[in-house]
Amino acid sequence: TAAGYNYSPSVTEVVTGTDGKLHIEGIDWGDFYLKETVAPTGFRLPAEHERKVLFSVGRNNCGDTPQELVMKNESAAAQLNIVKQIDRYNEEAWGKPIFIFKIRQTERYDFANDTFVVIDTANQRTLTKVISPTTAIVGGGYADETGTFDIEPGAYTVTEVRVARYSAADTSVTTPGEGSGGLVTAVSNTDYTASLRVKPNGVAVITFFNELTNYEKLSHADNVNNRFNGCKAIKVEDKYGLTLDTDVGNHLYSVTVSKSELSPVVIKGDGSSAAINGSNLSDLAISSTETDISVTDNGSSITVTGRKEDVSGSIYKLNAVYKGTFTDEFELRFSPDSLFSKTEKTVVFRNDVQNRSYFEDSGEKNGVYTLQFIMEETTSGASATQTVRKILHNGISTGKTDQTAFPTLYIDNDFSSQVEFDKWSYTYNDGSEHTGMLNSAELLEVIRNAPDGTEIIVTARLKNKS
Repeated sequence: TAAGYNYSPSVTEVVTGTDGKLHIEGIDWGDFYLKETVAPTGFRLPAEHERKVLFSVGRNNCGDTPQELVMKNESAAAQLNIVKQIDRYNEEAWGKPIFIFKIRQTERYDFANDTFVVIDTANQRTLTKVISPTTAIVGGGYADETGTFDIEPGAYTVTEVRVARYSAADTSVTTPGEGSGGLVTAVSNTDYTASLRVKPNGVAVITFFNELTNYEKLSHADNVNNRFNGCKAIKVEDKYGLTLDTDVGNHLYSVTVSKSELSPVVIKGDGSSAAINGSNLSDLAISSTETDISVTDNGSSITVTGRKEDVSGSIYKLNAVYKGTFTDEFELRFSPDSLFSKTEKTVVFRNDVQNRSYFEDSGEKNGVYTLQFIMEETTSGASATQTVRKILHNGISTGKTDQTAFPTLYIDNDFSSQVEFDKWSYTYNDGSEHTGMLNSAELLEVIRNAPDGTEIIVTARLKNKS
């Protein structure tokens, strides 16, 4: 500083009102800054270098017109880090192992009341993360992690997708990350699933443990004592691409598979094999100790039930016993595509501004009316399996499955007695343009055939009643 300059800084602490605003007056000329030290509930402090707002007071800006200064805060997020540990991997034989995790939010965090609010099942969404643990760790084994990533504060269920060759070695563990004591609660932990609640600024760390399974099998030497009805063993081949048979609502599934589709065979004393089919299938008992699915043996078939969002793309181990003597373990695989038959598309209905019209929504007049179409959902009817298309409005069923679900057009101008509804025009949110005019039935077909996840912007057009 220049000689003789007397710099004597002072700090005054001020607090905003509930509206987030400050009014400061009566300060001397000079250079100042405002520095945020405590963020409002539900928000996070900016980075250190962004917490100061600089300003000056002098001859040219000390009049009656106040200076307006703005500081912005981002909403406080929570964070999650998933860690995967395995005992070993055989890269030469199997390649690097890859593990998939599904993160489903079941509750949202209410900032105002510091509580957790349940999210309706139909509106829950799932995030997917992938880990390939290839980093050697002290004491043996391998590990890797996703690293911390932002999630909305709330309650979550994190599920590991079952994979071939690896089984759970221990219960998963949820711990609060550094500096987030009291902000993370582990609701429950199992081998493949962890449920937790995390508040704003909380960091949750979940660790899953697996061990490599040895698939080699040993058998006795062939002698008469090992034979039973001319057989000495049973083998059930893997079943791939299990398809959805009956959707029982929400995110649940029920799949019935004939035992013949599992390709069961018996190994005879001379080493030859023969298929088990026909009436002999009832001698083949199928069971499972898996917690995510339940298996019912129907004699000639098995029925598997569970929650499809958790098991889609997973591999489960089932037990087979033939004539109460010969046992085998085989894999039941769930295709990720076949279990997700529902296609979600959003339709936003807007005014034709030129015609000064708008829609009536539950008795209130609105300019935007949003419907969510869940297409191709199979249900079991009274006499046979049938396919219906459920239509939701803001997550709530409209009770309609066809073009009658479109909103009631309400014309609000001085010429309402002279004009009437004509047709729809539409565009996609991907920027593609579609200018064709459609009636309601044709528009429904457009929606059905639109790409997955599409938002379709629909505009109503009017015509003269004459």
